[in-house]
Amino acid sequence: MEPSSALSGINVTVRMNKQQTEDLKAFENRLIECVTYVSKITLKWRVLLICATVSAMMSLWSWIRDGSSYSSYLEMLYTHWWMMANLFFMLLLYRLGTCDKYNASKLIIRRCKSVLQDYNMSCDNVSATK
Repeated sequence: MEPSSALSGINVTVRMNKQQTEDLKAFENRLIECVTYVSKITLKWRVLLICATVSAMMSLWSWIRDGSSYSSYLEMLYTHWWMMANLFFMLLLYRLGTCDKYNASKLIIRRCKSVLQDYNMSCDNVSATK
């Protein structure tokens, strides 16, 4: 066996490791880009959901504190129309899937972790490829 052929095998192995490292860095950078992009989008959904929740809680509190007695259910709904509008809006947000949009970046990371586990790799907050 020639020494040059043994060295060429080692060089191929080293080259593959460098290529794998570059691939991992590219994957990590792309994953960071995706999560950053999705995080910007989820921010508006988080603000909308928080505002809707606070508004609904305030209107429910005013309805609870209201000591008036009403002759009919429709009269109560007419008097507390803001509470009904808030509850309808919250149900609409739920039906539109705002909860999934709210947690989109966490969902992407969770799915990437499960795929990487199939290849005996991990995904955490600390970069291992730097």
